[in-house]
Amino acid sequence: MIRDLRHDNLNAFIGACTDPPNICIITEYCTRGSLKDILDNEDVKLDNMFIASLVGDILRGVIYLHESSVRYHGALHTANCLVDSRWVVKLTDFGLREFKKGSIPQDCPINDPHKLKDKYHKLLYRAPEILRKENGLCLDNVEGSQKGDSYAFGIILYELHSRHGPFGNSNFSTMEILSKVKNCTLPPFR
Repeated sequence: MIRDLRHDNLNAFIGACTDPPNICIITEYCTRGSLKDILDNEDVKLDNMFIASLVGDILRGVIYLHESSVRYHGALHTANCLVDSRWVVKLTDFGLREFKKGSIPQDCPINDPHKLKDKYHKLLYRAPEILRKENGLCLDNVEGSQKGDSYAFGIILYELHSRHGPFGNSNFSTMEILSKVKNCTLPPFR
């Protein structure tokens, strides 16, 4: 199904190897890396027109996914918004729910909460209602939603504007932020 999805703002799925232990996915190569790489690089200047172009690319990709048989991305964050040689954003890591279904990642924070630090930075883009699910802190075993994609998109917008990460220059650790978002503190933590 994802092999047949073609759009200028989706990273093209080429194929997969499913023979253990060499399980891998082959996709189009994007020379400029990810949006996260660009945001972390102070040498790349982001003026309003450039940001608007990046935002438009992400929007077009998400809208296409929402209208396709995939229905939602489910794990949208700056590290899976790849940028090609023409500075076009292409979304990746979507539609693999069935491929990953039933596997419990060994590095799931539920198994080891101390691993949450930088490795689980991408959980900061996950919507509170998804974090509250039983396996909400696992990276691969949680169903997403279109509303969850909208939440992640809002976090990306904030990060594009501030260039200081999904929650800015917070004095809280990743685990503390996730706990505050998941437990629905009043006022809501943002």
